[in-house]
Amino acid sequence: MYFEENTTLNNESSCHENMDIESSSYVIPRCYNNYRLNCSNRYRKPCPCNNWFWPCLSCTCICHSGPTGPQGATGPQGPEGPQGPQGSQGPEGPQGPAGPQGPAGSQGPAGPQGPVGPQGPQGPVGPQGLQGPVGPQGPIGPQGPTGPAGLSGGIMEALVSSSTSPQIIISDGDPILFNFEYYSNNISYNSATGEFTLSPNRTYLINWSIAIDGVDGIQTPVFAPEIDGSEYGAFVSPIVTGIISSSAIIEVGAAPSNLRIVNFTGASVGLSITGPQANITITAFDNPMP
Repeated sequence: MYFEENTTLNNESSCHENMDIESSSYVIPRCYNNYRLNCSNRYRKPCPCNNWFWPCLSCTCICHSGPTGPQGATGPQGPEGPQGPQGSQGPEGPQGPAGPQGPAGSQGPAGPQGPVGPQGPQGPVGPQGLQGPVGPQGPIGPQGPTGPAGLSGGIMEALVSSSTSPQIIISDGDPILFNFEYYSNNISYNSATGEFTLSPNRTYLINWSIAIDGVDGIQTPVFAPEIDGSEYGAFVSPIVTGIISSSAIIEVGAAPSNLRIVNFTGASVGLSITGPQANITITAFDNPMP
């Protein structure tokens, strides 16, 4: 095989002499092409440990190799080499699908009580409850003011005559002679004179009525209380047949007074035939009167 001058070969494929063993490549010398004619089938291989050359060996250089033989059988697998260093972490893969929901865990401990919330709106009024038992009696309260004067006495009298008796005629200036007593308390009455005795320092309410039936020539009968001989609040009636009535309030001073119901018409007055022909009620009050 012929090489160009100054061709660089490695130490496995070169076939020349005088090579530099310190280098990893070999330069074909200028004389190699002339020398190969004498040693075409041999070459010197430098010693890998010193500067001496090995004896000439049969040339096995690729420049003198024959045709490539058939590929040999695959040798047995060598032992597993040591584990290489860990590679760098690859990029994060896509998120996988959500797994099925796991079973519910056990209930945890109760947390601390939270703060009191704001007061809610007032609810509707509920139904009225049952009445409770009567409570104990309270203490006596202070005394109130003095009340109005109470009754201190009274009397009720009537004039009653039989229907078979002759008509009663009351002459002018005469009193009514009541002859039937319903009630009497602290007021005295004289049926012979028709006079009531009123106690001092009291007020008296007097109610009276008379059933008349005719007046001699006078169309307006007049009856009134008489106090100690004086007319007191005369009552004039426009009727001559029927019931006339009136009331009076009399205050009695330090001395007692006498009261009568007297005819001040100026003429005689006949009373009704059916009784009762007259009634009077006198009520006594301690001063002052309400």
